Amino acid sequence: MTDIHTARRAAADLAYEEFQFLDGCAPETQNGWEDDGLGTLTRAIFVPDADNPAGPTLHGVFSVSFMGDSETPSDIWATVDGEDIGFRPKPASSEASGLSR
Repeated sequence: MTDIHTARRAAADLAYEEFQFLDGCAPETQNGWEDDGLGTLTRAIFVPDADNPAGPTLHGVFSVSFMGDSETPSDIWATVDGEDIGFRPKPASSEASGLSR
């Protein structure tokens, strides 16, 4: 695996850890990353079914995309049945202005 792929997987792992899933939508488990070769890493996620808690989990996807040769995610999203189930946290103002430590 090349350095950029290693860095992107690490960035995707961090994005997944920091992602803000909506109430009741946090995955119970997930699969590993799949790389589409075009700058997007995707993993299958398995979310509890709020309408049938004793039933099987719902299959969703968590994706992280990158532009060009960047190691910084350009977009992060999670869906189940085409519906968004969370959001990317907004960076702290110091991080947004490039003043992070």
